[in-house]
Amino acid sequence: MPPSDHNTAFPPEVPGLEVIRKIGQGGMGCVYLAYQPKLDRYVCLKVLGEIKEESRDEACERFRREARLLAMISHPHVMSIFDHGTIPSTGEPYLVTQYVENGDLRKMLRGGKPLPPSRCRSLLAQIGAAVAHLHEKGILHRDLKPENILTPSESLVMVADFGLAVLRSERGDLTGTHRGIGTLAYASPEQHAGGPLDARSDQYSLAAVAYEMLTGARPVGRFRPPSAVNPALGTRVDGVVMKALSREPDDRYPRLEEFLRDLDEALGVRPSAIVVPLAAAGLVVVGFLLAAAIYRGKGEDQSVATSTPTDVRQVERSESEAETSPEFHRLVERRAYEIWVSQGSPVGARGEAVSLTNWLEAERQVRREIEERAYEIWRSQGSPTGAAGEAVHDPNMRRAERELLDEATSPIPPADKVAP
Repeated sequence: MPPSDHNTAFPPEVPGLEVIRKIGQGGMGCVYLAYQPKLDRYVCLKVLGEIKEESRDEACERFRREARLLAMISHPHVMSIFDHGTIPSTGEPYLVTQYVENGDLRKMLRGGKPLPPSRCRSLLAQIGAAVAHLHEKGILHRDLKPENILTPSESLVMVADFGLAVLRSERGDLTGTHRGIGTLAYASPEQHAGGPLDARSDQYSLAAVAYEMLTGARPVGRFRPPSAVNPALGTRVDGVVMKALSREPDDRYPRLEEFLRDLDEALGVRPSAIVVPLAAAGLVVVGFLLAAAIYRGKGEDQSVATSTPTDVRQVERSESEAETSPEFHRLVERRAYEIWVSQGSPVGARGEAVSLTNWLEAERQVRREIEERAYEIWRSQGSPTGAAGEAVHDPNMRRAERELLDEATSPIPPADKVAP
């Protein structure tokens, strides 16, 4: 049978799904947005793409392997699989996975600008927790890169795309020379060379992602330490990241958890804050306007903001540019758990259907509470305006996060018992 006869025509007909449109294509498959009426949710449908006849058996086996590996994983920072099978009309294998809007980490990194260190710390902690969970299950991802890290919101990330993943006990299988070996800037040197791989290869890839998040540049060729590219970083970060990016696996951290611990500690040590004066002369009320925009909902502040010709948009912080911290993430995690419990702690398909919605609602609630607490702190400081008001904004937000987290005394169960 010619290869074209094997390929799935659009739209692929999968029982229980209504295919809407094609949303992506990789080396081994096509991804479609689909609707699942039975559970009233949108999902991703992944099917085989154009595959040469001599590669088809291996591609089908890889598809089945991806399904098996995903089924082994239940973690809040790993994309969930809902179903897998074969298309009745063609016999092609397919996967049905969680649909995540808002793109991937690459979207955050466009323009070659680094992310704020506190935001990197929060996001990398989540990615690292996901990869550590994979390693506990005996799984090597082998293709960590920004495109494979989904971003449902500005503070939440999920590791996805297990097309190259293998169990450590089976990592010698499916290693034909026609296979992909990962992406140049992120795959370890031993992966490019076709050598034996272990968890230290994923460590290298995660460190490469961290380097780009922290500097805006990719670690290719002769690359400089992170703080030499981004002076906002402390030099303590250099030793951690550069060790994990060592060419020889033996020179990296023996265990991923050690790398994650040192990286989190290094990113938690921030250089002294520098207050940058406003460039435009005459904007003496900018600090107050910024506070009014941030602490919106207070009638007295809204009246001031609307009575001035100054354009608040010049200084208002958009949500997409806001920093997120580990404290913010923990607060959201707690709130999402509380919402889930209030819904009767649904599990299985019902739990999966509400997990992302609950997180986004928790994020909205927590952000509002932080803003209100920071507003109270600002008022207690005498409501400073201008450069003084701008200088206390970020410290007040961080203080508000810490206070709210200290007040949240209910313990959170382990991650693998919170998610549906």
